[in-house]
Amino acid sequence: MQYRRELDLRSGIAGVSYSRPSWPENIQVAREVFASFTHGVVAVRIAAGGKGRISVRLRLDRAQDTLECRATGDRLALAGRLGRQGLHYRAEAAVSAEGAEIRNHGNSLSVEGAAAITVLIAGATSYAGPRDYSADPARKCRQMLKAASSLPYAEPRARHVKAC
Repeated sequence: MQYRRELDLRSGIAGVSYSRPSWPENIQVAREVFASFTHGVVAVRIAAGGKGRISVRLRLDRAQDTLECRATGDRLALAGRLGRQGLHYRAEAAVSAEGAEIRNHGNSLSVEGAAAITVLIAGATSYAGPRDYSADPARKCRQMLKAASSLPYAEPRARHVKAC
């Protein structure tokens, strides 16, 4: 197996690529991750070269303080509250797949046979200031994902690299 990990400190992009000579047509798989300051999301892209295809099942999960864990359309959501009086928090992920359908399984999404998969993850809390927990984390997540997911993957990536 050929395996390579890298972290570009100038761009803040982490990557992994691998292939196995025994795979048909020497298919190569690459994963790229970065946290975009300009869009407020973490972007994850997994792509297969040549005739390769990606199949995954995705879910957001947390062991405690969770009030909601669900999938709707191409979105995943995880929400909760830290203790009885604490902050509300929320994470949402928007999933897109090239050349495949996204299937909903209640609290997870699956993709089978995609050429590439992109996952954009936004997180927010109800913190609005000292002793003020009135902010709406769901609205914050929706705004960040709307801005980032309306663009092809290359655009948020290019803006991220330029901002570095």
